[in-house]
Amino acid sequence: QDMGEALIARLRAGEQEARANKTRLYAEAGASDAAVSADAVGNVRSRVAQSLENDGRVIDGVLTPASARMMDELQRFASLNIENRAVGARMPTPAGEQPARAAVSVQGIEQARKRLVGLSRAATNDADRAAANRILREFDAWESDSFDNALFSGSPEALDTYRRARDANRDWRTRFGFNERDDADRLINRIVTGEVTPQEVSNWLVGASQVGAKGQSSRLLTRIAEATGGDAEAMQAIRGGVWNR
Repeated sequence: QDMGEALIARLRAGEQEARANKTRLYAEAGASDAAVSADAVGNVRSRVAQSLENDGRVIDGVLTPASARMMDELQRFASLNIENRAVGARMPTPAGEQPARAAVSVQGIEQARKRLVGLSRAATNDADRAAANRILREFDAWESDSFDNALFSGSPEALDTYRRARDANRDWRTRFGFNERDDADRLINRIVTGEVTPQEVSNWLVGASQVGAKGQSSRLLTRIAEATGGDAEAMQAIRGGVWNR
């Protein structure tokens, strides 16, 4: 019980701290003058679709409805259909002339990402959740590549702030199970976002009968160490719980 209570408290405190840090950095980046070229934005949906195809994932309106809506959202974003979020000319174009190309501000990009995250939360089956997470990861990769490959405009300070925000977001998602890489990630995420009991956490970690009998326990121990940065209090609680079991 002591072990479970200590780990729940430490993991939830760490998750709240990491989330607050990435939110603060995003707020700083959102106030900058940074933007990504329209050509880069136009390629995002095809990149995500190719990644899904490479993984062998089929997006279906009935079987994976949340992911299907996310792909529709990406199509709107790639078409620069972002209300009040595009930087650049939107005035009527004289006959015979090509329309002016726009760039999309970091505020517009974050607006699109928030919508994707919101849609992903509606996934209710494993296939839909896996596809939704893949879409989010590939969107993040596209965004990072756009900055790294000079498709970004704005001050160097704005770029630095935005990269730090992205790194903080990646750290938060990885440490606290939002990427759902395996069963241990899912358990970590349940601890920080759901209703779990200290006894449940204890049984997941040391097993109901034999310590280390399940590979899940070993993976969960590794994830807890990563999430807490090897926090001495958390590690001591685990040692005490294992010894008592």
